Amino acid sequence: MTGSVAFITKSYTPDLERCELLCRSIELLAPGIQHWIIVDSRDRAAFLGLENPTTRIVTTEELLPRRIRRLELYGTGKNIWLGAHAPPMRGWLVQQLAKLAVALVAREEVLIHADSDVALIRRFHDARLRGGNGALRMFRIPAAVDDGLPSHVRWHRTAEQLLGIPPRPLPLPDYIGGLIPWRREIAVSLLE
Repeated sequence: MTGSVAFITKSYTPDLERCELLCRSIELLAPGIQHWIIVDSRDRAAFLGLENPTTRIVTTEELLPRRIRRLELYGTGKNIWLGAHAPPMRGWLVQQLAKLAVALVAREEVLIHADSDVALIRRFHDARLRGGNGALRMFRIPAAVDDGLPSHVRWHRTAEQLLGIPPRPLPLPDYIGGLIPWRREIAVSLLE
């Protein structure tokens, strides 16, 4: 499956050193696999030294529709984005949108979202991404979300509401991790 997998990382200048370690680990342990690093335009210059034939730097602003723009609140450290016909969005939501939107420019079949504070510690084998039936393995920890993780419960409840499905009883599965594979076609469908 080599050539049909890419790593995707959303980062920013305070995480540059960690992202450099991730890049080195991918170059050493997943040679030849494309790595897309998404940064806000204000951080692009800091990351340009990481760009090479298999590592590409792309900005959040390039990926998102032109109607979504950062609200500059100088000196506040706040990361607020405005979109036409939408309430203000915080940086975390925009980060998730950018990670999905990279699927519009990346052409690989599988996009592995790697947090910038992750590093590979052994050789990457893309065959391990497939289950016995050839389907992409998805990250999931069964019965991991309960009242002890109120934010996770809230995320599940919001997703259930948005999808129009009834709330499921606790405990619920956890899908959050630092190295998560997605099928590109699913990300594109979500954007549509």
